Amino acid sequence: MSFWKRCIVFPVGFFGRWIEKGDRIGIMGQNSPEYVYLYGAAAKIGAIILPINWRLDSEEIKYII
Repeated sequence: MSFWKRCIVFPVGFFGRWIEKGDRIGIMGQNSPEYVYLYGAAAKIGAIILPINWRLDSEEIKYII
């Protein structure tokens, strides 16, 4: 399966229903291959990815959000 096809198939339920062009998507977690597909899917619909470091404490995360 091609990269762009995975970017459509992987997050189709999540991005297709609640995320629109210009929306910001905060993601927090350790690095994984799925991040690549999330970035690709966000690029396809014009959303903005906001990576949040999973090592931050709750106060820092609240500030970012």
